[in-house]
Amino acid sequence: MKNVLVILLVPLLFCACATAGKEIDLTTVHDKISVNQSTKEDVRALFGEPLSKSFDAENESEIWHYAYVKKNITGAGLIEHTFRIGSEWKTKTSVVDFYFRKGVVVDIKSESSQTKKFHLQ
Repeated sequence: MKNVLVILLVPLLFCACATAGKEIDLTTVHDKISVNQSTKEDVRALFGEPLSKSFDAENESEIWHYAYVKKNITGAGLIEHTFRIGSEWKTKTSVVDFYFRKGVVVDIKSESSQTKKFHLQ
C-alpha cells in the first residue's frame, strides 16, 4: 500500500505551471468601463499598466493591450507523464484591448479561451 501511495504522490512534486500577465475579469471590464465615457485613468486604476501600447494612425487611436496566459498540467496529466504516456495540459488565455481617442475609451475588444490538450510522448 505504501508503494502505491508513493507512486501516486511523487508526480505532485513535479507539477508544472506557468503564468504570464495579469488576469483580468472580462465581466469587470464590461461592468466598470464605458465606451465614450471612461478614460485612460479609469482603465489604469482598475487594471494597472498595460502589457504594451500601440498607435493606430488610420483611426487616430491609442491601443492598450492586456494579456494573460496560465498553463498547467492536469492531475490526470501528472499520472500520464509519470508513466511516460504523455501529458494533459490546461491553458487559459484572455486578451483585452482598449482603444482611446483623446484619452477616452472608444472601443473595447476582448477574447478569452480555455483549452485542454493531451500531448503524446
